[in-house]
Amino acid sequence: MAPSWKLLRQSLADVAVPPLLIKYEVGASNYKLWLTDLTHIWAETLAQRPLVQRAWEIDSEIDPIEIDQRERLLRHIKDALDEVKGTKLVLSNENVSNRLTLKGKCPLPKPLKPLIWPFRLLLEPQSTLTNELILPLMAQQLAMCNQVSLLLATIKDKDHVIGKLTDKIQSEGVDLGKVFPSVASSKHGSKAKVREHLAKSVPGLGVFNKDHFESQGPQELDVSGSTVDLLSQLSVNANGLTSFNMIQQSTLGAWWEDLGAEGALEADEKQDFSGSFSQHS
Repeated sequence: MAPSWKLLRQSLADVAVPPLLIKYEVGASNYKLWLTDLTHIWAETLAQRPLVQRAWEIDSEIDPIEIDQRERLLRHIKDALDEVKGTKLVLSNENVSNRLTLKGKCPLPKPLKPLIWPFRLLLEPQSTLTNELILPLMAQQLAMCNQVSLLLATIKDKDHVIGKLTDKIQSEGVDLGKVFPSVASSKHGSKAKVREHLAKSVPGLGVFNKDHFESQGPQELDVSGSTVDLLSQLSVNANGLTSFNMIQQSTLGAWWEDLGAEGALEADEKQDFSGSFSQHS
């Protein structure tokens, strides 16, 4: 299954950081990671050999030279990306041109020190944003339109069947109260009125109104609020974003230049996280 985009919730700890989306693939001996603010995109692909080298570089308690330990290391890396309880993700800028560092902290069984893994994300060309986010969104939009068309056709067919059933009920002189206990007894009226009468107590039996259905779409978002509040209204599933209205571009810009080495983390967490990371620097 294709990797899904999700909101990087840890990045919202500092309101100076715009809402960020992340997606990743973690294999048996490698991983791929993408991060975007919907204007720029950063990525890292780490194969087996550089994965082992980085584990040695940060003095990881897990030595991934053996297959089972490598798989164990990647499970903990994925836990951090999944933001499993007890893990942390911190985004930082260590003054390296075109690069962001996403530090993932994952606890290990005592007496082992926590795993502090640096994801080193390089700024990618605009074509990567197109291929990884925009085109999948367009493909999903087309798929959703096709699904809606199929759904409307199915409802139309069911409407026809329901109409036939209500006509039969009327022609047989059946008391509606016996068929639908919530409906007041009635044997009279035109075919249209019988269906209308049923719909008052059993909405699912009413004639489907396509125009009313289409008018019930998402309302326009109020863009006067913060970008964080806006992005919290995004819906994400396995194929990507299902809705996106508007993000105030004025809050973006080169926001990563203001992150610093500590990253976007609340004040009461900075000392704990940076102290842990320094053990592996």
